[in-house]
Parts: sequence; structure tokens; C-alpha cells
Amino acid sequence: MRFHVLTLFPELIENTFGTSITGRGLESGKLALHTVNIRDYADNRHHKVDDSPYGGGAGLVMQAEPVYRAWESVRRECAGAPRVIYVTPQGHTFRQELARELAREEELIFLCGHYEGIDERVLKEIVTDYISIGDYVLTGGELAALVMMDAIARLVPGVLHNQESAEFESFHNSLLEYPQYSRPETWHEKQVPRELLSGNHKEIEDWRLEQAKKRTRERRPDLYEEYERRQACERQLMKQKLLHTDMLESLRADRGRILHFEEESVALADCEGIFYVTAKDPEAGEKILEKISNNKQKPALLVLHQEFLVERARKLLGPLACERRFPYVYTQKHPLPRCYGAEIRPLTELEDQEREDVAKLVQESGCGQRKKEAFLACFRKGRVYGAFVEGRLRGFMGQNQAGDLDFLYVGELWRRRGIGRALETAWVNQLLGQGARPFVWVEEGEESSRLFQESLGLCRAKSPVWILAKP
Repeated sequence: MRFHVLTLFPELIENTFGTSITGRGLESGKLALHTVNIRDYADNRHHKVDDSPYGGGAGLVMQAEPVYRAWESVRRECAGAPRVIYVTPQGHTFRQELARELAREEELIFLCGHYEGIDERVLKEIVTDYISIGDYVLTGGELAALVMMDAIARLVPGVLHNQESAEFESFHNSLLEYPQYSRPETWHEKQVPRELLSGNHKEIEDWRLEQAKKRTRERRPDLYEEYERRQACERQLMKQKLLHTDMLESLRADRGRILHFEEESVALADCEGIFYVTAKDPEAGEKILEKISNNKQKPALLVLHQEFLVERARKLLGPLACERRFPYVYTQKHPLPRCYGAEIRPLTELEDQEREDVAKLVQESGCGQRKKEAFLACFRKGRVYGAFVEGRLRGFMGQNQAGDLDFLYVGELWRRRGIGRALETAWVNQLLGQGARPFVWVEEGEESSRLFQESLGLCRAKSPVWILAKP
């Protein structure tokens, strides 16, 4: 994750972000920070960037041109078009859900205002998100930007030493965090709760859950109401748990926001841009799809769990390519036996030879442009793993944004040696270790894929899903 900050006080950003956990993230390379002094782009010798507001009034306004030039200097360095966040009390409130969404971006640009604000014209031209950290006014946007950057950074994989710290804390699944205790066992005549000293992991987890629920009821009844709604939604989806594994995993990972829930019909908006829909009947489905079509966030991918939803979705959302696939789910709790056909490791920082091997395998696979772009997106987010034999890359796999196994390819000369099995086994066991439920969508008619998944112990859902995307 790379943060770019357009500011009048770069030293404030650098000195603060360079300490503690975020500082360690910079040292490890998991995070990167680039500050840009807006004054460097002023066109006068005094580096003045403000002037009086048209129409009169107190204070000064930051001029459009220096801000625009500063933004242009960053944009030229970026591979794509990063979101530009203007830190302002007039924006929508920053919450943990938004932090999780932003943590999945590769680069973010923060624009920090001062004085009475920034010329509206440049804001309309470059800003994608207006975000506030609360209903109060600060002297500038730097402190608010640092608050957001800290919250986002700790959700980037590898920044925290113990990734569970990011998963099981306040606001996870709409619950506040349970009380924490450390040594000594007795302090000011107050004892550590008996359950935490029992050594019984089930008893400890049950106690923590009850304490989290109790604390949330007392301190944030609004959050507890959302928690109860999520629980009811999960119970509904569990009635066909194989079919709805994708939705259950989106909720478990705290990516999914409940867009609609009533009478056996559920719609989720995943922060990865995926919308999931399961509906009781066509009437309920039409109601949900109309809500999605009117939603500010448009789906990058639409996953439908009933066939009667497909044509209606195309009418409301435009022409969409459609694939019919069956979910295969690993339902066991124990890991698969380790395979020794290859060394499996993440493809992150590649040597020149490894880079050549990746390009060769992608070319050999014959996948189309859309598949290549999806592969590169997975690669940039650290979701691609390689199989190495004799020090050379012989196959790879990737987990897409929905959480399922999307790519699994082994070089032609290296097939039937257990490399594919080693890749998927490593993936399944890794997800189990994270408390996730591994699943794969297999296209109807792909007999070899069906047999392969069944040989690994994955179970097929009785009904398919329909995956819609722009062609």
C-alpha cells in the first residue's frame, strides 16, 4: 500500500507516520509514504498558495492551480488512477467498513486543506472521496489524514505481526472488543476472570463472545442491532450453506455489507465491488436488483444464486457476460495432507528469472485479456502463489476478490506430477488456518476440474450460481 499526501506540512505527516507500527510497515516495505508539498507548485517566489475568497468573507482559500499541479505530479507516478481523498468535515464519516475497503487499494492520495478550504473547481476535477473523521473542525487536514492512514495501514496484510489483531477487535462483525487482561492475576483486589485462566480454549472463546456482546449492548446499542441482523442473515444463508458459501465468507471476513434482508432474500455489497443476491422468488429478486441499480456503488461483479434473476439483472444493469458455475466447498475442519511435489510460496518480489517464468506460464495458458488483467490484479494484491520445482516456477494459482480459487495452471511439461494438487492443498490449508471456508466455482461441463475438486474432498452444491460482469 502506498500513501501519497498533498499537504502544506509534509514533515508533520512524515514524522508521525514514521513511528510505531506504521513506521515498521515502512521499513518492511509493506507500506510506502510519499509526501508532496503543495507550496512547491506555487508560481510565485514566496510560494504563496492562498488568496482572498471571491464574494468576500473571513479567511483565505487555497488556490486551485498549485493543488492541481501537485496532484498531477503524483498521478504521473501511479500505474492507474488512485482514489483522491479530500479530508473535510463536510465528507461522509470515516468508519471501519470504509477502512477495510480502502485497505484493498494499491495506492491512495490524501489531500489536506487549510485556511477556509480549497477552491471548489479543483476539488470537482480531482477528488473522488470526501471523508470526515467526525463532526468537528481542525486547523488542517493532516491530523485527520493520519488517523485514516493509521486505520487503513493496520489492515494491510503483513503490517501487524499478529494478523488476528486486525481481525478480532472492536467493530469486527459489528461487535466491540471484549475486555483484555494481563499480569498480575490480582491487581487492587481485582481478579482476572476465571475463564481466562482455565486453559480451555472453547470456554475462553465463549466468554469473550459473551463479553463482546454485553459490552456492545451497553455501549453501542446501534451496533448490537446490526450484529443481531447479521446473525439472522447468516442463519438464513446457512439453510443452503454450500450454495451460499460465497456470501457467508463475505460476512465472516467482514467484507460484506447487508444491502437487503427479508423473507429468505438476501443481498450483500462486498467492499471488493461484488454484489451477491439470493432471492425467494422473482418479485423479491426484482426488488433487490432495482435497489442495486439505484445504488451509488455499481457492481464490478454480480453473483446471482437463482436463474430467474439473470435476465432481470441484464435489463436493469445493461449487457453483462454470464457464466454458470457450481460451487465446490471444502467442508472438513482438518487440513489436507501436505503434498511434496513442489515448494509453494507467494509470488511477491520476483527475481528476473521468476518474472520471466510467470510471463511464460501466463502466455502458455492462453487466457484472454480479461483473465490476464484479473491475474495481474490478484498478483498486485499478493493473492498469487507459485509452485517451484528445482528452483524454477512450474505452476501458479490465484485467489480472486470473491475469495475463491480463480487461477490454477501448471506448465504443460510438468503436469501429472502432483503440482496442481500441491498448489490447491497449500491454499486450502492456509485458508483453514485463517478460519475461512475454501471454495471454488467450477464451470459447468469442466469434467476434469470436477473430478480434481472431488478428489481433494470438496463437495458440490446442488444448485449453480450465475456470475455476471461487463464483457
